[in-house]
Amino acid sequence: MKKLILVAAITAFVAGCGSDNSANAENEPEKTYTQVEIIEKLGLPAAPDPSHPDFKKYLGVDSNGINGRDDIERAIGFGAYPNMTEINILNEMSALYKDAYNAYTSNNSDLYFDISTRQSLLMGCSSVLSDFESDLAGVVVDMYEDTQEREALALKMGREMFKDRGWPFVSNEMIKSECPKLKSK
Repeated sequence: MKKLILVAAITAFVAGCGSDNSANAENEPEKTYTQVEIIEKLGLPAAPDPSHPDFKKYLGVDSNGINGRDDIERAIGFGAYPNMTEINILNEMSALYKDAYNAYTSNNSDLYFDISTRQSLLMGCSSVLSDFESDLAGVVVDMYEDTQEREALALKMGREMFKDRGWPFVSNEMIKSECPKLKSK
């Protein structure tokens, strides 16, 4: 339900932004990459072992320490390759979950708010820059809330950190100004 509200709100904010898919020629067939090719090209970590002690924890297994949970880093790579803009946006969004968790555990509501605002912006930009054809940002959110324990913790963190100031708001103007800066060259 939280994801549905977040996606609906972001869609309302960014609907008028449009996107630039002019680089994607409609008549050109897209190359299909194997998982092995994608793993090699992106340097993805191995699939996490479900018996790892951190596997079911909120932050999960992050063996390389760069883009958040390994299972999510792999899902982003396999789902978005070769769109490096989408991959970079979603990897940043995923990595911010660790920062948000650390802000929560240190009771830093200002930092948590800033991180959540950045995540909302990234989610909106992912939608705009993919012309609303990709739901990988929603997949990232779902994966961080894929168990009752993780979802409960995410809701608890939000309630506690936003109780005095409300949820972050990302305006249409903010998305229009920030999204073009995220495009990969």
